[in-house]
Amino acid sequence: MSYDRVFILERIANVYGVEITRGWQVRLAEKMQLTDTSMISNWKKRGVPNEVILKVAEEKGVNSLWLRTGQGEKYKHQHQPDQAREAPSGYTPQPLAPDELNLIKLYRQLHPAEQEKVVEIAELYAKVKESRSNVGGGSVLKESNSK
Repeated sequence: MSYDRVFILERIANVYGVEITRGWQVRLAEKMQLTDTSMISNWKKRGVPNEVILKVAEEKGVNSLWLRTGQGEKYKHQHQPDQAREAPSGYTPQPLAPDELNLIKLYRQLHPAEQEKVVEIAELYAKVKESRSNVGGGSVLKESNSK
């Protein structure tokens, strides 16, 4: 049994106001209006389907990333995904090149937790690159001879 599955179910129970005490799975199934209370036990063994996580997130106004991982803000109104990141000074938006579009396509296929890691890596790379350019260093990555 994966603890991740149990933790996801516990976070869903939390959202529905169900305390994790004896009989909590039956109470959760009732709160979720499930006709088959054994579904909770099934999810505990096999994992909570993504469509259930998304449905709970939408119905209860919670962040689906928080439901899946426990990371980030619990409620959507605390999380501000529409807030744009500040563009670097001197940046002028340009149409996206095919490789940039492909990068976005690949990014969207990742799990939300993986997407966060990609953003963290890109931000770290930008900071290193900026600090090296301020010191007079060269490129962060060495150019590859095989293109």
